[in-house]
Amino acid sequence: MTEEMIIESGSLRPATLKDLQIELLELLKIIDKTCRKENIEYWLDAGTLLGAVRHKGFIPWDDDIDICVPSGDYHKLIAALDVESKSDKNIFLYSEHITIPKSVPLRFEKLATTKMIMRRGKKIFACCVDIFPARIINKSDKEKDQNISHTAEYFSFGRSLKGAEIDNIYIKNTLKSALVEQQRFMQYYYFDYLPSCNHRDLDSIVFTIATNSSDSISDTDIYTPYKDIFPLREMIFEDMKFFVPNNFKNCLSIVYGDYMVLPPKSKQVAKHADKFYFCNADKFAFEATTESLINSFPSFYRSPVSRFFKKIIKDSRMYKKIRSWDNSRRNKKYSKRG
Repeated sequence: MTEEMIIESGSLRPATLKDLQIELLELLKIIDKTCRKENIEYWLDAGTLLGAVRHKGFIPWDDDIDICVPSGDYHKLIAALDVESKSDKNIFLYSEHITIPKSVPLRFEKLATTKMIMRRGKKIFACCVDIFPARIINKSDKEKDQNISHTAEYFSFGRSLKGAEIDNIYIKNTLKSALVEQQRFMQYYYFDYLPSCNHRDLDSIVFTIATNSSDSISDTDIYTPYKDIFPLREMIFEDMKFFVPNNFKNCLSIVYGDYMVLPPKSKQVAKHADKFYFCNADKFAFEATTESLINSFPSFYRSPVSRFFKKIIKDSRMYKKIRSWDNSRRNKKYSKRG
């Protein structure tokens, strides 16, 4: 069904970015209330933290909210939000309420609303808040943590900073074996490793996926000193108080550099969506998100397979011949135009 047909059917109504931010704030209020009730720590992170400090609320062009929870309490929060979603039909959790394989959990959870969706290309997703587990580890365990987290990223998306190295370990002889390894590893990562990363010590370091965003000035993994995060403090965000890192200035400087300087106009645009809509049909946001997740889920092995064939081509010395042929073809094409 095309976008025009969906709108004409009455399932959707056009909305604005401001409308989306209002719904995101309602989701954040639910998370804040749940965390306070269950005595769970959380804090605003990445662009949401930047917005709180620089704009006292949303970055004007931001279309999501990022929060972090210590990985030791991560499952506790998700379980509490699951209970909350069963009594509130306007919200749902991406993985807990969507029929993707339970044996391969999502790397991080999203609390979503059924009231609004956002469109990115051909994909439609429910408006949501990203909930990232923050791994708190001993400094001496940093290399081990990097290896484990890169492998989790590899099995989630098919790519990581160490993608080529991990190919040799897990792809083996068949794609079937890679799928089996994916299930085993993500079970370990999600249910065993994450809960164990709760080393509460002043000399510990903290890692979150949110902090390592595409906006970061660093191209390496960013680990934040424990004492920069804890103890948490409260800060105003859209006229309400939410928790932020204790030394938020240092946290933002590490990620963004001079964070008070606005980016150029060309970058002041929403990142995750092209268009926004209100949902008039009860289950539209839920079903559209389900379909998008299921369709995109098997893509984790595409990058490893692509790297595998590229390596074969290079090893067989065919790469230069193919490039030479392609360049020759292009030159002939453009010379004919001239």
